[in-house]
Amino acid sequence: MVKYLFNYPVIDWYEKELQLMGQSLGEYVASMKLDGIEQLIYDNNMILKYKELTIGVHLEYWSYWIDFWWNNQQRLDYIFESNEEKKHYYKAQNIYEWIEYIKKNITFGSEFKTSIFSMACVRSKCSRNIYL
Repeated sequence: MVKYLFNYPVIDWYEKELQLMGQSLGEYVASMKLDGIEQLIYDNNMILKYKELTIGVHLEYWSYWIDFWWNNQQRLDYIFESNEEKKHYYKAQNIYEWIEYIKKNITFGSEFKTSIFSMACVRSKCSRNIYL
């Protein structure tokens, strides 16, 4: 069975756009003839909202994760101006802390009781094939 969704993160400017349109998220979903939303979980401290409309969860993702995983310092130094910026982006200093953060992100996303999870994004200059 196909479900028609759109990605929706619960962030202030998305919420303000709904207010400006004079619609609730449920009304907007219905007006677009969609089944619900794929909620973007970009932070483990988000407020859980719209459970009744959430059919899928998109976990946090990192465009440059391969470089971090392989500890490609040359690429990481090119992408980030400082170690602090890199730590802020990945929410970790190393892959072990990062794996723990990802586990927490999965646990947080599972609060929505959905069977659809997605997490994928790759941008890397490397000679290896990447399969997700």
